[in-house]
Amino acid sequence: MAGNPLKKLIGNDSEEAIEQVEHLLKRLQREVKKTSRELEEQQEKNITLIKHIEELNKQHSILSQEVEATNQKLKEATKQIEKATSEIQIFKPSVETKLINQITQKLESELANATNKINAEANGFAQAKEVFSKHLKQSKETSDEMEKLRAVISKIDEKDFTLEAYAKQLDKNDREKVKLLKKIDELESMLAKMKRK
Repeated sequence: MAGNPLKKLIGNDSEEAIEQVEHLLKRLQREVKKTSRELEEQQEKNITLIKHIEELNKQHSILSQEVEATNQKLKEATKQIEKATSEIQIFKPSVETKLINQITQKLESELANATNKINAEANGFAQAKEVFSKHLKQSKETSDEMEKLRAVISKIDEKDFTLEAYAKQLDKNDREKVKLLKKIDELESMLAKMKRK
């Protein structure tokens, strides 16, 4: 078994042994200082690393809170959308029915107005046609009477009967005929206008 190196050194020359011991001590001191510095540096690195870890933990905590808040908002928004969708499904039939009823009422009103207008025009046309037929009949009767009167007058001897009264009657009848013809023209114009509408 090997002996203690210090004892061996002490057993030799004292000065040489002391120098070697001092040299060994200095070397050990340097090693200790070096190791101490390395430990301090490592400790500083560890402190910095711990700070980084703490900061990351803090940021992670904040991020987790934000994610949780966002998830909560999404859940609330989803509930609102589901509620709105449900309400739409509930009220959709009534809204459609109301809209259809409004459109139907409007169409029925427009159809009624158009029907009333057509009926009014038809009634006016019928009345005008009736008046026209009446005046036409009167005009024909007047013309027939005038022809009869002319036939009678042509057979009467001028010596036996004066024609002055009959001439006046003829003039009167002619004037009535002109009036009737004028009314007929007016009725025809009115009928033409009604047909164009």
